Amino acid sequence: MKYICVCMLLLLFSCKRELYSSEESIKIKSDEAIRSSNQFAFNLYESIREEKGNIFFSPFGLSVALTMTYMGASSLTKEQMGKVLGIDSNNIHKSYGSLVAELNLTKDKGEIDFISLQHLWGEQQYPFSESFVVALEKNYESELTRLDFINDAQNSRMVINKWAEEGTNGKIKDLIPENLINSLTRLVLTNAIYFKGNWQRPFDKKATKNMSFNISSSEKKEVAFMEKKDRVNYMEDELIQMVGIPFKGGDISFNMILPKKMDNLSGIEQGMNSQVLDVWMGKMREQEVQLIFPKINMEKSLQLKNILANMGMPLAFSDDADFSLMHKAGLKDLKISEVVHKAYIDVNEEGAEAAAASAVIMMTKSLSMPKVFFADHPFIFIIMDNKSKTILFIGRFTN
Repeated sequence: MKYICVCMLLLLFSCKRELYSSEESIKIKSDEAIRSSNQFAFNLYESIREEKGNIFFSPFGLSVALTMTYMGASSLTKEQMGKVLGIDSNNIHKSYGSLVAELNLTKDKGEIDFISLQHLWGEQQYPFSESFVVALEKNYESELTRLDFINDAQNSRMVINKWAEEGTNGKIKDLIPENLINSLTRLVLTNAIYFKGNWQRPFDKKATKNMSFNISSSEKKEVAFMEKKDRVNYMEDELIQMVGIPFKGGDISFNMILPKKMDNLSGIEQGMNSQVLDVWMGKMREQEVQLIFPKINMEKSLQLKNILANMGMPLAFSDDADFSLMHKAGLKDLKISEVVHKAYIDVNEEGAEAAAASAVIMMTKSLSMPKVFFADHPFIFIIMDNKSKTILFIGRFTN
């Protein structure tokens, strides 16, 4: 009996060690993708922060869609995309696969609803490289669906938009606007993300009230503010206050960075990057905080072709693009025509719901259409020595 108990304990210990080893392995593999995605987050934020008004996007979702596209890039196109996406090794696809798997495990804990989906949409006649398609399926669990872009671009767009809407629980509608998909489209790489979490300790709706929000030193607006006292992670220095409000389960939190000076948001943005954020996060400690902040509900759409080109990857959008690894015969006939992104967020007394979808749209390059020479009326003809430019014979044909 003792022998059986010892064996069972050893087996249990072995299983636990195997589980921890597996989780640790996933974390190590995903570290590179996390660094890449976070670096891209701040680089893209820096590129769009001068735009007026609200900003909201999913750097993770965009990174996944663009890194899937990066898998088919070669030569200088690949080099430029790698720099913009913060990629520094060939293990990036395995790393993103591990990160997607790791994040998707969150929903199994029963407290948070999270899903990240990837899908390929290819023109039914285009000869995709089998190794490219298989590698995307292996690393990103992304299947290829064939659509008729050439003859039915509008219906193809609707199929993709329906997938994005269903993948985001109905929050992202009409991801790809009209006219962005046409008869030259050959491949669309998509990512859809959905998140919903309740606060560990919800806000009391009775405490919500309208107060003035300072849009600037000269402009105010009445908005609904939530309020409660809670023990949360908090830090402050001479420039900012930062708070992290946990969702149920504790793995995910809603973090806010508030400049101490009302007009210093731009200054904080300029100095913010992933390293600075790590320092701020490291200084956070749990303490009692009176939380007062507005309810949030917004939807943002981005078309990123020009922004990404200016960030350092112009080749990918040009006729000199090299996505030869996507083609069965290695032809360099594809370029990115547009990158679209749409994001939604709702923050209220119960918690937060957020969704985003991204699409990288690829088309055949500008085709040089053959000129038509249809000699169905009188013409002149010349026989010439091309080296000396000597006309040897000249004639006219009229009948």
